[in-house]
Amino acid sequence: MATLRIKDKSIKAKLAIFDKDGTIVDFCYAWEKVARARIKVMIEKMGISSSLANEILSSFGIDPATGTIDPRGPLVQASQEDEVIITASVLYRSGYHWDEAYQIAKKVFETANNLYRLEDLTKSVPGIFDLLSRLKRSGIKIALATIDDYSRTLKILEITNLKKFFDFIVTGKDVKNTKPDPEMIFNICQKLKISPGESIMIGDTINDMIMGKNAGVALTVGVLNGVNSPEVFSGWADVVVNSLAEIKVEGEN
Repeated sequence: MATLRIKDKSIKAKLAIFDKDGTIVDFCYAWEKVARARIKVMIEKMGISSSLANEILSSFGIDPATGTIDPRGPLVQASQEDEVIITASVLYRSGYHWDEAYQIAKKVFETANNLYRLEDLTKSVPGIFDLLSRLKRSGIKIALATIDDYSRTLKILEITNLKKFFDFIVTGKDVKNTKPDPEMIFNICQKLKISPGESIMIGDTINDMIMGKNAGVALTVGVLNGVNSPEVFSGWADVVVNSLAEIKVEGEN
């Protein structure tokens, strides 16, 4: 068990659990390309009006005019499957039959995903390689809890050269109840034979913090990523950091 220092907090831990998007992978780097690709497909391939496409963009929590993202909106917190449902719901309300709306939404996402290479959208956040290296050297186990699917998650970890650090990965497909339910953390702790009380949860959304609290982890760490703010974590994060460099292993300078 190693001791971690995070601002004014000092905690003994055996396990560090990370979220993926926005925590170890730069969320802001990719979101605009992805969102705009979806809008492009809607308008050019599906014949959806620009006004309706912008309504769908708004439903993701993105301001079409400014590009501002709601840190507690679907783009930040929802899975791609959830976003397909959101898109289909907007289409349904506009007059499409539900079966038609759902198929269009699925096609939009599939087509948009093929417009870019994952390598062109993926960049690790500053300091993550160093932090994971230090945690690994200290003997702390490292796990990932993400609502993304396993194959995409694995590819992202390979692109960023971070795969080697993780002892266990849990995705949204591995559990019945995803964030903020604590099932993901319970799954990880059972696999690694470490109790939640000997673990810390590090993430960039309120759902990460609630999940950690519901599981009874020793510490919840909110990470600012350029989209969220300290207020987002109010009442749920034990400590909020501006960067991962603020997470220290005891004995480091």
